[in-house]
Amino acid sequence: MKQKNLNIFSMSISLFLISLMIAAGIYAINQRTDRLKDEEFTQSVREMQHELQTLITEKKDAMLLIAHTLAQDATLHKALIDKNASSLNMTPFVDKLIQDTSLSHIQFHIVDADARSFYRSWTQKKGDSLKEVRIDVMQMLQEQKASSLISVGIYDITFKAMVPIFYEEKLIGIVEAISKTGSIVSKMKQRGFGTVVLVDKHYKKQLFYPFTKHFIDDYYVATPNVDPLYLEYINTHSLATLIAHKGYKIDTDLNLISTSIEIQDIIHKPMAYFLLFTPYDSIDLTGIIQDRNLLSLVFILFFLVISGLFLYFYVKRHNALIQKMNKRLEEKVEEKTASLHYLAHHDTLTSLPNRLLFIDRLKQSILHAKHQKKPLHVLFLDLDRFKEINDSFGHDIGDKLLITVSQRLKDAIREEDTVARLGGDEFTILLADMDQNHVTAVLKKILISMREPVEIGQKLMYTTFSIGISRFPEDGDSPDILIRNADTAMYRAKDLGKNRYQFYDEQMTRNTMQRLDLENKLRHAIQNNHLHPYFQAQVDGSTEMVIGAEALVRWCDPELGVISPVEFIPLAEEIGLIAMIDESMMLQSFHIIQKLQKQDLFHGQLSLNLSVKQLEKQGFLEKLKALLEETNFDPTHLKLEVIESQIMKDPQAAIEILLQVQKMGISIAIDDFGTGYSSLSYLKRLPINQLKIDRSFIIDLPDDAEDVAIVKAIIALARSLNINIIAEGVETQEQKSFLLQEGCHHIQGYLYSKPLDAQAFEEYLKEKKL
Repeated sequence: MKQKNLNIFSMSISLFLISLMIAAGIYAINQRTDRLKDEEFTQSVREMQHELQTLITEKKDAMLLIAHTLAQDATLHKALIDKNASSLNMTPFVDKLIQDTSLSHIQFHIVDADARSFYRSWTQKKGDSLKEVRIDVMQMLQEQKASSLISVGIYDITFKAMVPIFYEEKLIGIVEAISKTGSIVSKMKQRGFGTVVLVDKHYKKQLFYPFTKHFIDDYYVATPNVDPLYLEYINTHSLATLIAHKGYKIDTDLNLISTSIEIQDIIHKPMAYFLLFTPYDSIDLTGIIQDRNLLSLVFILFFLVISGLFLYFYVKRHNALIQKMNKRLEEKVEEKTASLHYLAHHDTLTSLPNRLLFIDRLKQSILHAKHQKKPLHVLFLDLDRFKEINDSFGHDIGDKLLITVSQRLKDAIREEDTVARLGGDEFTILLADMDQNHVTAVLKKILISMREPVEIGQKLMYTTFSIGISRFPEDGDSPDILIRNADTAMYRAKDLGKNRYQFYDEQMTRNTMQRLDLENKLRHAIQNNHLHPYFQAQVDGSTEMVIGAEALVRWCDPELGVISPVEFIPLAEEIGLIAMIDESMMLQSFHIIQKLQKQDLFHGQLSLNLSVKQLEKQGFLEKLKALLEETNFDPTHLKLEVIESQIMKDPQAAIEILLQVQKMGISIAIDDFGTGYSSLSYLKRLPINQLKIDRSFIIDLPDDAEDVAIVKAIIALARSLNINIIAEGVETQEQKSFLLQEGCHHIQGYLYSKPLDAQAFEEYLKEKKL
């Protein structure tokens, strides 16, 4: 009886625990459902915020571009020079902008160089001084750089773009383009989002003539014809709470989800707020609710089954239960053994065969191919740009990309073929009993399969394969040799431009040996000081005076003669010798230029080429400071040239490092300008002193109309940003004349001098001085 009661008590406890686990499981499912809902709402809010930020950026850029365009207008120049505003009439220009763009309200304000209002497109008032009332105007007159901002005036909240106006390199005024927020509200409405624009209550005293005359709790409502539903929502939830809340709020009664974005003024204080709304029922939660119900049902059924099994086994004899548990234990051991065997021969990420299993299958295939005299091909594949994707988006995204491309490779081959992952982004494929024509078809199928982007989350990844192929027995008779030769062929495919395949031949091995030989010679050249700077003069074309020189590295080999950097700089970057070369070139160049300065032959700046990656390396700036101090070289006589395309890969990081360089007194120049697609918003923030027009735009001047337009635009842009400009690659008198006529006086190229060694450059300077 006692034993029976004990069994009943044990069963009751077990059933209670099972019930408790069911309740905990349902609670966990509900928690997960709430989290998924929150993710859906957060994504919807982020979409609204992203749309608004995009529209604000587009409008700022548009206003800045319009202001830049007007700043080049000859009629405006003449009016400012003649001090005669009566000749200006912006109405046709405004009407055309309204007709051709989405800007429904746009005005222009012209200010002269004495900070007086010269012309207003919306009133006849002019001639009043702005010195005491417009801080931004005074900053513009001092800094003379284009800017764009959102501000509150006496009428409303507006977008403003200000651009200095130059005539013959002299500031003659400012053009200010002004537009309201109406087009942004309209575009947000077209995308299905409601918008209410509020001006912070601290700006209330600036609104002498508010456009809508509508206020909520001392906050000015800048949006005309606001939907009453949004006003009811604001009154229900308290405006102060909505502004302070950084996430989202939901009101199911009003069927709305809201969020807010703060706009700051020029000194980073709150100025305005955009309240954004979207219907609650526009977010589809059906799938989440259905998944929750299904999971709950499955969870309950699962535990009911477990409970039934528990009761079934509970009433069985003790010995029978022990036997079944032993049997289950044996099965688990077998499963673990099989699992360990699988893990030892397969890649854990992609589930593909690993190197060990691939080599084993390759050995068996070689034996079969020898016996049957059948063809055998080994493919070595490497993903192009995978490191860039990993560094940019993280290893989680990179892993998901590898899983997707692994499936594409499996889909491109036969079931009896083998695709394996050797590690990282390297794959191998074994194709047995297949002639070369069919192998080529498989290769093309793989390349075609990679044309489609890989979608991960909401990101689209584009990548390709570089593929090398070796053949048995022509290219080797062992797994190691076949894989190694396929790897060599793959690197040849990368050298030829990637996204292609290349069959192995013996010349590739010879090329590899030649490359190793070049690498050894380069190391020897660095150790024995066979690398020297050559100097190309930079000249003021209007005075013919030498204003600077660019130092270019040359390899002076005792046997081979002068070797161009095109042949060895990429190799030096790849094997990690570029830092030693840069340091040697700096040290030699500093001593040579100091010698020329002492001889009163050179008074300009020394230009050195450096990559952004070199500048970002830890300890480089400290090493540069040490070199300057060691040689006593004046940093104001040094200019570092960085390539535009490298800056635009990560503009924010480039700005931070270049600011540190500039604080040392060193000038910054953007090399190859025009080839890197700089945006105006970043260009005006870069701490640069000079733009260097790329030689590709100079070579066909002045005959090529497209190059003419590009060069003119670059010169105009540099003027508006108050940045010095120089053209490289100038070889003819016609090119020089065109550049001088357009206002680019600093010139570099064969027209004046090719790169010269130190002695020849000294003789060149002596001849120029005579």
